[in-house]
Amino acid sequence: MPFHKIIDKRHHEVNAVLGCKAPSLYDMLDRLVCAMLANILGGSMLPDIVFGTLATFLASVLTRRLRKRFWPAASMPVIFNGIIVGAVVHF
Repeated sequence: MPFHKIIDKRHHEVNAVLGCKAPSLYDMLDRLVCAMLANILGGSMLPDIVFGTLATFLASVLTRRLRKRFWPAASMPVIFNGIIVGAVVHF
């Protein structure tokens, strides 16, 4: 896998954690649309677009709910992307 593809996907996690620190700047719907557009414009396959966007949205929802506790909130994007996207890659 090219190095730029590994780094390219990390902006979704950073975007979700920014919602923890500055929720007024990043709405959950904005993160959903940005993740979907990034996956579409990045040339991802349909399952990655659908399930990657779903993983980012679910991580954003839980990050917002856990925003008072930084480390649990910051781990949500990693957990959801690891499980959901990992399952997509496996199957």
